[in-house]
Amino acid sequence: MEKIKTVEKALADMYSQDSTFHYSLKYYSLAIRYYLEKDRKSLYELTKEERRAFLEWAGEEEGKW
Repeated sequence: MEKIKTVEKALADMYSQDSTFHYSLKYYSLAIRYYLEKDRKSLYELTKEERRAFLEWAGEEEGKW
């Protein structure tokens, strides 16, 4: 888990200013908290549309969480 957090920080440091990677970094960070830390409430940081896109990307149904 610590290695994943290190990678997350490195990616954020390198690409946070690049708008091309904004959503990728946001979803990556959220995926870490959602899957690895089991923080289901982290999804509420997303708008409804973003949440739907994230869950679709993750292969989960919206009503399951």
